[in-house]
Amino acid sequence: MTYDHQIDRAEELFNRGHVDEAGEIFKLLIQLDPDNVRALNNYGVVLFRQGDLKRAEEFFLQAVARTRDHQGAIANLADVYRASGRHEEADRILRENYDAFSDVLRPSLQGKPCEHTPSGASPNVFGSSEPAHTDSESRLGLIQDACVEKESVAMRQDSEKPVLNLDEEDGERRPEPAAPPVEKPGGPHQEWSATSKDTGARFVRDHCGSVTVDEDVSRKTEDKILTERLDILSDKKILHAPFEIAGNMARICRFLRRYGLDATDVNYHDTWLKYECSVNLKVNELPEKEQFRVIDSFAREAIEKYDIFHFHFGRSLYPDYRDLEILKSKGKKILFSFWGSEQRGPEWILYHQARFLGHKPPKPYYLTLEHYRLHKLINRYADVMFGLTCIPRGLFLGGLIDMAEWDPPEKIRIAGQFPVKKDPDKTYFLHAATTNWKKGSYVINRLIEECKAEGMPIEILTVSGLPPQEAKRIYAHADYALEQVAVGGFGLFGLEMMSWEIPILVYQSDLMDRLRGYPPVLRITKQNFKSQVEAAIRMKRNGGREKIARESRKWVAERADMSLWIEKYIEVYANLSASKPVKQFINLSWYEQEHLLQSGSKSDFYRYMIEHDVFKELGMDVPKYDRRIYN
Repeated sequence: MTYDHQIDRAEELFNRGHVDEAGEIFKLLIQLDPDNVRALNNYGVVLFRQGDLKRAEEFFLQAVARTRDHQGAIANLADVYRASGRHEEADRILRENYDAFSDVLRPSLQGKPCEHTPSGASPNVFGSSEPAHTDSESRLGLIQDACVEKESVAMRQDSEKPVLNLDEEDGERRPEPAAPPVEKPGGPHQEWSATSKDTGARFVRDHCGSVTVDEDVSRKTEDKILTERLDILSDKKILHAPFEIAGNMARICRFLRRYGLDATDVNYHDTWLKYECSVNLKVNELPEKEQFRVIDSFAREAIEKYDIFHFHFGRSLYPDYRDLEILKSKGKKILFSFWGSEQRGPEWILYHQARFLGHKPPKPYYLTLEHYRLHKLINRYADVMFGLTCIPRGLFLGGLIDMAEWDPPEKIRIAGQFPVKKDPDKTYFLHAATTNWKKGSYVINRLIEECKAEGMPIEILTVSGLPPQEAKRIYAHADYALEQVAVGGFGLFGLEMMSWEIPILVYQSDLMDRLRGYPPVLRITKQNFKSQVEAAIRMKRNGGREKIARESRKWVAERADMSLWIEKYIEVYANLSASKPVKQFINLSWYEQEHLLQSGSKSDFYRYMIEHDVFKELGMDVPKYDRRIYN
């Protein structure tokens, strides 16, 4: 989503009376982009509305300083002067900028100073033709109405470009238009492009990994920019901690070290997946009374030793997050990457499973109340957040794989080394789930059995509870992979299978299709499941499977290979270290949901799920749910 469209939606909040929420968004936008004149002006209006005339004047002055002929900010500044009793200053600033207003002044006002605004008036924030305040409040003088409206229209014309829509699909309200398909699946969305250019990125990219070299930047210039960033980071120590999710920490640090950077990945907790990091504290294997001692010892040393702290899975050095304030006070750089259940509540998974089944339940809240409190805390201290639709702000830089670890010749070698007896007349579907209910395994297995009962020549290879290297011995024999029907898209497992030239079947929402550039996957719902399985069988027989298999690997190579994206991490780290802003999208739907929570609004999600027996279809009992936020 472009900044102008983020501001548009914040203005909607303001005009609906949510002044404080709009102010928080404008404040955050200014932190991320201190030169955004429109945000500066709008935040000044919010402050005016809140009665803080001194700070409102400060932000209007900043807007005027950056764009001298910004008519709205000038007129708003004059209003602040009038409200402060400084009428001569108000008349002076309007006279000094008369030329800027002359083409929009009404004839009756030509050459006359604007008269004193009635008591209680506040700037018309965003160029609406209607007042943004209550009926009891007066409107602005005519000069400002005309000036702000002209400025607003011009800004909107500049911003009419494809944008990232972070709201879900299927009949729900979508305040912003979705980015349309382009000639190749998933052409560039504007936000990454704008962000890259503003911060000097090496590439212009979309949210999903499509890469095109900026025509205005030569290879020599690109190399120079990268060298400058690496120089900035040459004496910086980078820490990734404390929880390894799907090998992401180790993978990122491994690629950073290839660029000569000092990057260390530290995993506090070991699991049955046995991911190996540079440091494995294995805190969970210690007696409970010893666990905090080990954490505290490591954290105290790390706070002094490292410069950049990149946290994963919504956790920091201490279980109570006490380190965040300490790190911020010491000028350390703080980043968070969100990967799964720490950025969405179970209701969001159940919602997508219901959509897969063909139901249309009311939307649940993204998170639990505890999640919201955690995200507010992290939002306060984090310089950058990486994630998707369930966090307050961030960059969408999702899971990436090392394609060298998923080379098709390796698949052939493993299949020969660990043979599985297969019927050549059957098509084999793979399903691997770390947690069955989260992936919709019950529904997938049931549908597969229904297909088999109808005589379809298929079998399912089920993998659960195996470390990655052992699981590969089974993966290598699959014709297709049944990814998941849970979150409206696919994860690292899907990327790995596509890289291995194993096509995937997945429930893919419209939103995820747009975000990821319409990947070459077989899209499934309960209604089309059998027909898609039949199509997969036919493609295996007529050679179509090999075609989509090659397209799958090509898509991953262009969009989800860590080697393409590691320089984005380097760019972000370098900009933070050089005190440059890193632009991130502001997820206004998060703030809207927060407002609903604070106002006591309850979702009817569970009521619908119970009344329509959705949980029975999912093969589970009705879970316990928070009756403070659900009916």
